[in-house]
Amino acid sequence: TGGLDILIALLIVAAVLALVGLVDDLRQLPPTWRVLTEVAAAVVVWSLGSGVAMTGIEAVNLGLTILWVVGVTNAFNLLDNMDGLSAGLGAVTCLSIFLVASANGQFLVAALSVGLAGCTVGFLRHNFHPASVYMGDSGALFIGFLISVLGLRLRFDGDALVSALVPVMVCSVAVFDTTLVVVSRISAGRSPFQGGQDHTSHRLVRLGLPVPVAVGVIYFGAASVGVQTFVISRIESSSAWILAGLIGLTLLVGGALLLKVPTYPESNATHYAITRQDKQA
Repeated sequence: TGGLDILIALLIVAAVLALVGLVDDLRQLPPTWRVLTEVAAAVVVWSLGSGVAMTGIEAVNLGLTILWVVGVTNAFNLLDNMDGLSAGLGAVTCLSIFLVASANGQFLVAALSVGLAGCTVGFLRHNFHPASVYMGDSGALFIGFLISVLGLRLRFDGDALVSALVPVMVCSVAVFDTTLVVVSRISAGRSPFQGGQDHTSHRLVRLGLPVPVAVGVIYFGAASVGVQTFVISRIESSSAWILAGLIGLTLLVGGALLLKVPTYPESNATHYAITRQDKQA
């Protein structure tokens, strides 16, 4: 009964976030309002005993819970920048959680993750390029929040650090995109909250990939990381850290290369000027 009460409470919080997202879609709320709602949602998650439990210091656990929930929720919200991307990546992430949870005997987490995957795949039928239905902040916040909670519920015996590493790796592609955007905007002197076509998907399209192919490449990357995360959850600690390090290094190199793709008007102008000088020379 306690587990059912917690599930109902978490679904209510997800519905509240979806409502805030709907208002944002219709009336364009300030980013601070949305972030404050996400922080409140994270506090509820922690108070229900579903938050981070890495340390014996509750204040630290609360801070880590807020960082995780807000970060992952916003990551999936920011991913809603191209047809089918957020929904499809949400499905891949949920299936990865399903694999890990099933192998670990966490059948409630597995059932919830595969159920959410089914919802996103059903929506994807109308959301893939060319989309006829769009997710908006309402759907993206709902999915992102539930994925963040499912990640927190992935707890198993063994090395505590590896246990904490698994949900991070599962959501690493979504977090990668958010990190890429923030680093890119700050280095260009722009606000991280300022919108723009500077996401991973946009950069792949600028490299010449059609929209469905660019989205498919991100799906493939997330699926590959998901399979490797499943392996990480099943092997001994030292091998798990080596494999996680290789995944992190791959994402780091990929991010460095994608940052070189011009996305802002000023960088496009500079790129154009350099190209003309090269041709004249």
